[in-house]
Amino acid sequence: MNTLLLKEKMIKIGIGQEQLAREMEITQAALSRILSGKAEPHKSTATKLLKLLYLTEIETRGNSHEISRKKLLLYMWNKFGMYSTYDSYIFGRDEDFKLTNFRHLVTYFEPDLNTLALEPNEPNTVKFCKSEVILHCLRRNLDYAFIINNESRAYLSLDKFHSYVKNCLKIFAAEDINPLLINQYSIGSLKLNGARLQLYKDTLRQANIKYEYLINKPIETIGDYSVLKSMLDELRIDPKLILKV
Repeated sequence: MNTLLLKEKMIKIGIGQEQLAREMEITQAALSRILSGKAEPHKSTATKLLKLLYLTEIETRGNSHEISRKKLLLYMWNKFGMYSTYDSYIFGRDEDFKLTNFRHLVTYFEPDLNTLALEPNEPNTVKFCKSEVILHCLRRNLDYAFIINNESRAYLSLDKFHSYVKNCLKIFAAEDINPLLINQYSIGSLKLNGARLQLYKDTLRQANIKYEYLINKPIETIGDYSVLKSMLDELRIDPKLILKV
């Protein structure tokens, strides 16, 4: 049963769990389990529930129980250029999407909830990939010091990191923010590609850029990234051309 649709309908007709449970003649705890997808109602209970919410069985088919954190992030960013309203849920501080948040989402933003539903086997976690964010900064000549000095924020994106994404990274649309999130293709620590650097060693030597100490270690500190930035400024190439990715 599509419990996202049930909760949306409850909000739109203005009926709370306590009143709905009373009219269904079941406990509020039993209704809560149904609405969370933890229990399937008996046929007679389901019939009564649908009747009270003016829904049909066809409308509520499916197994949409949870809001996808990633889909919610991309929806909010693409439509409204922000996500901080639901920041704590999107980045995992809140385990569940609270009813107050659900009511706020339905009332003020009016999404098609089916497009935000968590897909089967979809990981319901969202984190920024530190390496991808730093590459984004390097390509656009943006400040990357914050991401290095506040690594926990880079992964959780709470509090100040939201304004950092918008104001410092200059990201305003979902198609820009999506590549910066961790996925199965995300890169780990950044490292120089020693073989490719052979093509540029003379240019770098003439510019007196000492990079050799970085070849066999991850690029981690502000000093490391300063050297990498100097290399890129001198060579004027995409970072991935001299990195192992």
